[in-house]
Amino acid sequence: MRVGARVVAELVVAVAVMFGWSPHVAGQSGHPRPNDFQVEWKRRTDPFQRPGLEGWVSNPSGFRVGSMLLKVQILDADNQVSGERKVWVYGHVPAGGRAFFVVPLQPDDRANYRIIVDSFDVISREGP
Repeated sequence: MRVGARVVAELVVAVAVMFGWSPHVAGQSGHPRPNDFQVEWKRRTDPFQRPGLEGWVSNPSGFRVGSMLLKVQILDADNQVSGERKVWVYGHVPAGGRAFFVVPLQPDDRANYRIIVDSFDVISREGP
């Protein structure tokens, strides 16, 4: 590494440490991982509601999370993924709590689905 580039790299690290940033490896800091959340959902059957899937994401961790994005996988007859789309969970998901989501569908949609957490942002630690 050239001397100038090394000085810049050291300066960036020093500023990051000064402002409290520290890199962490998932799982070592206790932060939740996408597969830590439970996703429950069902197909809407009420004829007065727009067709779709609705459900809840439960957060068993000690962290409030937000900006949660769900991956909705469309499954073929062999349970293989034939397509996917993404939807947002409404609001934050509090520690030990849950949050609601809806996936709008076309009225004639009869596909099978799998819904998993794709990404999220940790907001803060909550609880003891």
